[in-house]
Amino acid sequence: MRHLNLLLLALLVLSAGCIDFTETLTLNDDGSGLIDITYSLPEETVTQITGMIKLADELASVSGEEPPGDSHGYLDLLLNPSEERIKRKVESYDIDGLAVKDMKVESRHGGRHVKFQLTFDRITDLAKTDFFADQGFTLSRIQGDNYRLLRKGIKAPSEQPIDLEDPQIVRMITPILGGFNATVGVKTPGRVLQANTTRRSLRQAVWNFEFNRDPEDFRSFYTKDLEVVFDGSGLSLPAE
Repeated sequence: MRHLNLLLLALLVLSAGCIDFTETLTLNDDGSGLIDITYSLPEETVTQITGMIKLADELASVSGEEPPGDSHGYLDLLLNPSEERIKRKVESYDIDGLAVKDMKVESRHGGRHVKFQLTFDRITDLAKTDFFADQGFTLSRIQGDNYRLLRKGIKAPSEQPIDLEDPQIVRMITPILGGFNATVGVKTPGRVLQANTTRRSLRQAVWNFEFNRDPEDFRSFYTKDLEVVFDGSGLSLPAE
């Protein structure tokens, strides 16, 4: 979901009104865990993005260029989710212990709403898939008994599609992006020692990206490294 090329990212920026996304990773003391994902998209946003992608494909065809890519079909799955399609995608990873549970996909109040959980046996197995290698957290052992969970941000392009530091541009896109809100959380099996977020408790770290609070938060959601170090005393976790 994070790994969009520059053009698709620009399309989302221009059409992302009221996107609400939450992801929480719970890591157990044996390396297994749970990923809880919820998101909602207004139908109007889906229509706008679909139309823009079609236009981008047509322009690329006319100019003889390669169309913007969605080689793994994640953007299409995001915009057109169904319980069957999500389950089929997870099964295609062919990872023992990775399964979907408690899934609900529905259309209501003029939007598409998705909620599901993924269970896994070993966090290191998730990196074997293209999606989790990009979207997920990696676990490594550092500093004796301590462990680090890290989600690497996507490197920002040298030329940004939209200058979010320009006050005039911010005023123009605020009505569109004003509803963008994303939250990523991690629950650890040991005491949190450090995290690059102010929202942390004994065994949890949370990062929130809210356009209305700071326009740069939209870009930070894709580019910021999310890191938490926790006490691994007495734990023997599978790690890279």
